Amino acid sequence: MDDAVSTAQRTALQIAEAVSDVQRLVAEKDAAESCATGIRASIEAFDQKADELRQKRDAEAARVLQVNTDHLMADLSEFAQRNSNLIPLEVGPLVAALKGSLAAKDFEKSSNAFATLQARLEQVPEFRRFRTSREEVRNEAAKAELDELTDTARAISEFIESFVRRNITSDIAQDLLKLRGAVSEALVTPEPEALKLVIFKSEREFDRLSVLAEYHDYRAKHPRQSRRSLPATTDRNRPLVEGPLDETLILVNESGRAGVVRNLRGDLVFDGGKASLCLPYDNTSDAFTMSEIKLKVRERGARTVEVSTAPCNADMRRPRSLPARFRPRSFRDGGLVGLYPSASEGR
Repeated sequence: MDDAVSTAQRTALQIAEAVSDVQRLVAEKDAAESCATGIRASIEAFDQKADELRQKRDAEAARVLQVNTDHLMADLSEFAQRNSNLIPLEVGPLVAALKGSLAAKDFEKSSNAFATLQARLEQVPEFRRFRTSREEVRNEAAKAELDELTDTARAISEFIESFVRRNITSDIAQDLLKLRGAVSEALVTPEPEALKLVIFKSEREFDRLSVLAEYHDYRAKHPRQSRRSLPATTDRNRPLVEGPLDETLILVNESGRAGVVRNLRGDLVFDGGKASLCLPYDNTSDAFTMSEIKLKVRERGARTVEVSTAPCNADMRRPRSLPARFRPRSFRDGGLVGLYPSASEGR
């Protein structure tokens, strides 16, 4: 009887051990499967993130190509209108190939077509200089826009800081601080599109939190000094300060000393068809820029245009002896052109 009990106990113990082993194996299997599931999920998340980054990179590359194409086409169109004799006929098929590949949304073909067209146009020295000047204008405009957006974002951040300090117990303080964090993040590496978005969201949030009026009041009381130090815009100087950066302005000395008058229709009439010009600084402009200046004056009625090698002297800049100018670089530097009296008039 005792042997039977002992045998049963041993058998029960063995069964219990076997059950324990099975449970342990099942637990290890579950743990392994869970780990594998986690690894698979991590790999899928990684693949998804990598795919998102690739899509973002491809979208940005396509956007840059489109922008560069738009700029090249605009420059080519404007240059061709003024200097059609300098445009090689083989440029036509290259333009068509670029437009076709863009329409088909074939990025690789579009990139190659753009590079081919640009390389051919680079072989035209006059166009190369023209495009360089246009790029300078665009770069300055882009920098001015980025500066303005950055200043606006900083003003938003400073307003939030000022408001929260004065209203530290307000129910909206935490919402505003969270918003300030987003603005600060956008200011770490300022990009135009990111700044535009955060500024839009900030002003919308200000409206939701009923502090938009206070924000506008803060901006009015804390104006940002212009980075360009341009003169204040008035009704009298507005045509000089405002307008397209690449626009040419012709301001004429109508004092009677510059050999130019207006007829009854308001057209300019140059003495002997000759216009004499000077620049109020040392002339470092290239030949293409000077040809553009002369072209603008000839379009106003002059048959010949003489440009002085010496800068305008003080006598040439008396009241109403105003210069004409390009607006490309800034209001204070460059592009000034002045009509001056010829030597036969006693200068």
